[in-house]
Amino acid sequence: MDGEFPLYFWSFNDSFYIVEKVAKKEPYNRGVFEERYSHAMVLQQPAQALDVMLDGIRLFPWDTQVVDAPNPANNRSSFYERALDLMGQLGVAAANNNDAATKKKYFDQAQALFATVAEKQQFLTTLPKSQLDIDTVVDGTDGICRQELCRHSGSAETGDGRG
Repeated sequence: MDGEFPLYFWSFNDSFYIVEKVAKKEPYNRGVFEERYSHAMVLQQPAQALDVMLDGIRLFPWDTQVVDAPNPANNRSSFYERALDLMGQLGVAAANNNDAATKKKYFDQAQALFATVAEKQQFLTTLPKSQLDIDTVVDGTDGICRQELCRHSGSAETGDGRG
């Protein structure tokens, strides 16, 4: 498949195979989680999509919100938000099927996850203000301005070690 056929000849199954192959080599790649989530949603498999989001939460426990400034159209909901939404959907579906045990499982799971988010928010209030300030950083290599979380008191880190 590598270079043999143009992309428009690839099927949905091919893309799933490629994503899973990349996932094995790059388990911390957020794009892989996004693709796996998208595949599950396209296939209308919310339980599988929930598993993907829970795996994402396990690997990225502080994934609260991603902002792709300066293009807010590319923003996405956090793993937590999507997991809570899926738990709600699955709980309602179970209630509609008169499956009280499954409904309770998903709603209890959602309450526990919501409590985790609340604990994280509370923890953030204990951090020094300098760790939460958002500054605009100009990276000298490409001249692109972007907002980043300050990691050091009084300065923002560009991500390339220049501070």
